[in-house]
Amino acid sequence: MDYNFVFFGNPKASVSVLESMRTEGMSPSLVVSGQDMPKGRGMRMYPSDVKAWAMANKISHIEPSGFNDPVFVSHVLSKKWNFFLVAAYGKILPKSILEAPEKGAINVHFSLLPKHRGATPLESSILSGDKETGVSIILMDEQMDHGPVLAQEKYVMPDPLLSAGKLGDEIGKIAGKLLLKTLPDFLSGKIKPDPQDDTRATYCGKFDKKAAEIDLRGDQISNWRKIKAFEDTLKPHFYAEKNDKRLRVIIKDADFISGRLIIKRVVPESGKEISFEEFKKQFTNFS
Repeated sequence: MDYNFVFFGNPKASVSVLESMRTEGMSPSLVVSGQDMPKGRGMRMYPSDVKAWAMANKISHIEPSGFNDPVFVSHVLSKKWNFFLVAAYGKILPKSILEAPEKGAINVHFSLLPKHRGATPLESSILSGDKETGVSIILMDEQMDHGPVLAQEKYVMPDPLLSAGKLGDEIGKIAGKLLLKTLPDFLSGKIKPDPQDDTRATYCGKFDKKAAEIDLRGDQISNWRKIKAFEDTLKPHFYAEKNDKRLRVIIKDADFISGRLIIKRVVPESGKEISFEEFKKQFTNFS
């Protein structure tokens, strides 16, 4: 399968797709990712996971500031491609870009569309208590996650729950293998795209830090789902008091056994990681 295509993506889940395809001998000619971002206390600049993968595999890559960026125009729009492949890129591609390649743009979405259209399907599947999720491969149109379906594959949610990051890794591997089976038939005209049922569509937007706040007196299964949904990103947390000061406490390790949430280790604000038992000796009024 010697295709000439561009891959658009950013996070680790996108890398799982790329790596699964690469092991079968299929890699993009060019990778488009977001620009380097500051991270950590020192606010050092770091590349996206996809850019790091491209550099490690010696694949050409660009990080345009926008779709009118001269670098993007010269590397993408001024050349001929079989198709574009998009997986968690985080930006909506305009019609002019969708129609640029010979066979259009194909999107890998980490849910069983039309359920969980939007930016956070992995987290939303966990928070919703879905019994199954999966991957959808669609032919993109101008609307968000709306295009007709080329292929889907289900994935039963494991017990115990995986974090959103690990769930993305697993579904990304499935997506890569599904693409390898789907692309030849689609590009040769053997697959007829199947329109989604818009009446069944649900949507999920981006979450802010407030979404990861845990109420320790609240429903324990809901708290557990929040922990698994946000432990890789927004840091599930609650608040406690010490010396009349209200502090944010990040949950670093927890478990859910026999219907009970068991918090094991935490990091109090401006402090070091400690066991939850030790934490309870030092802090009061936590909730």
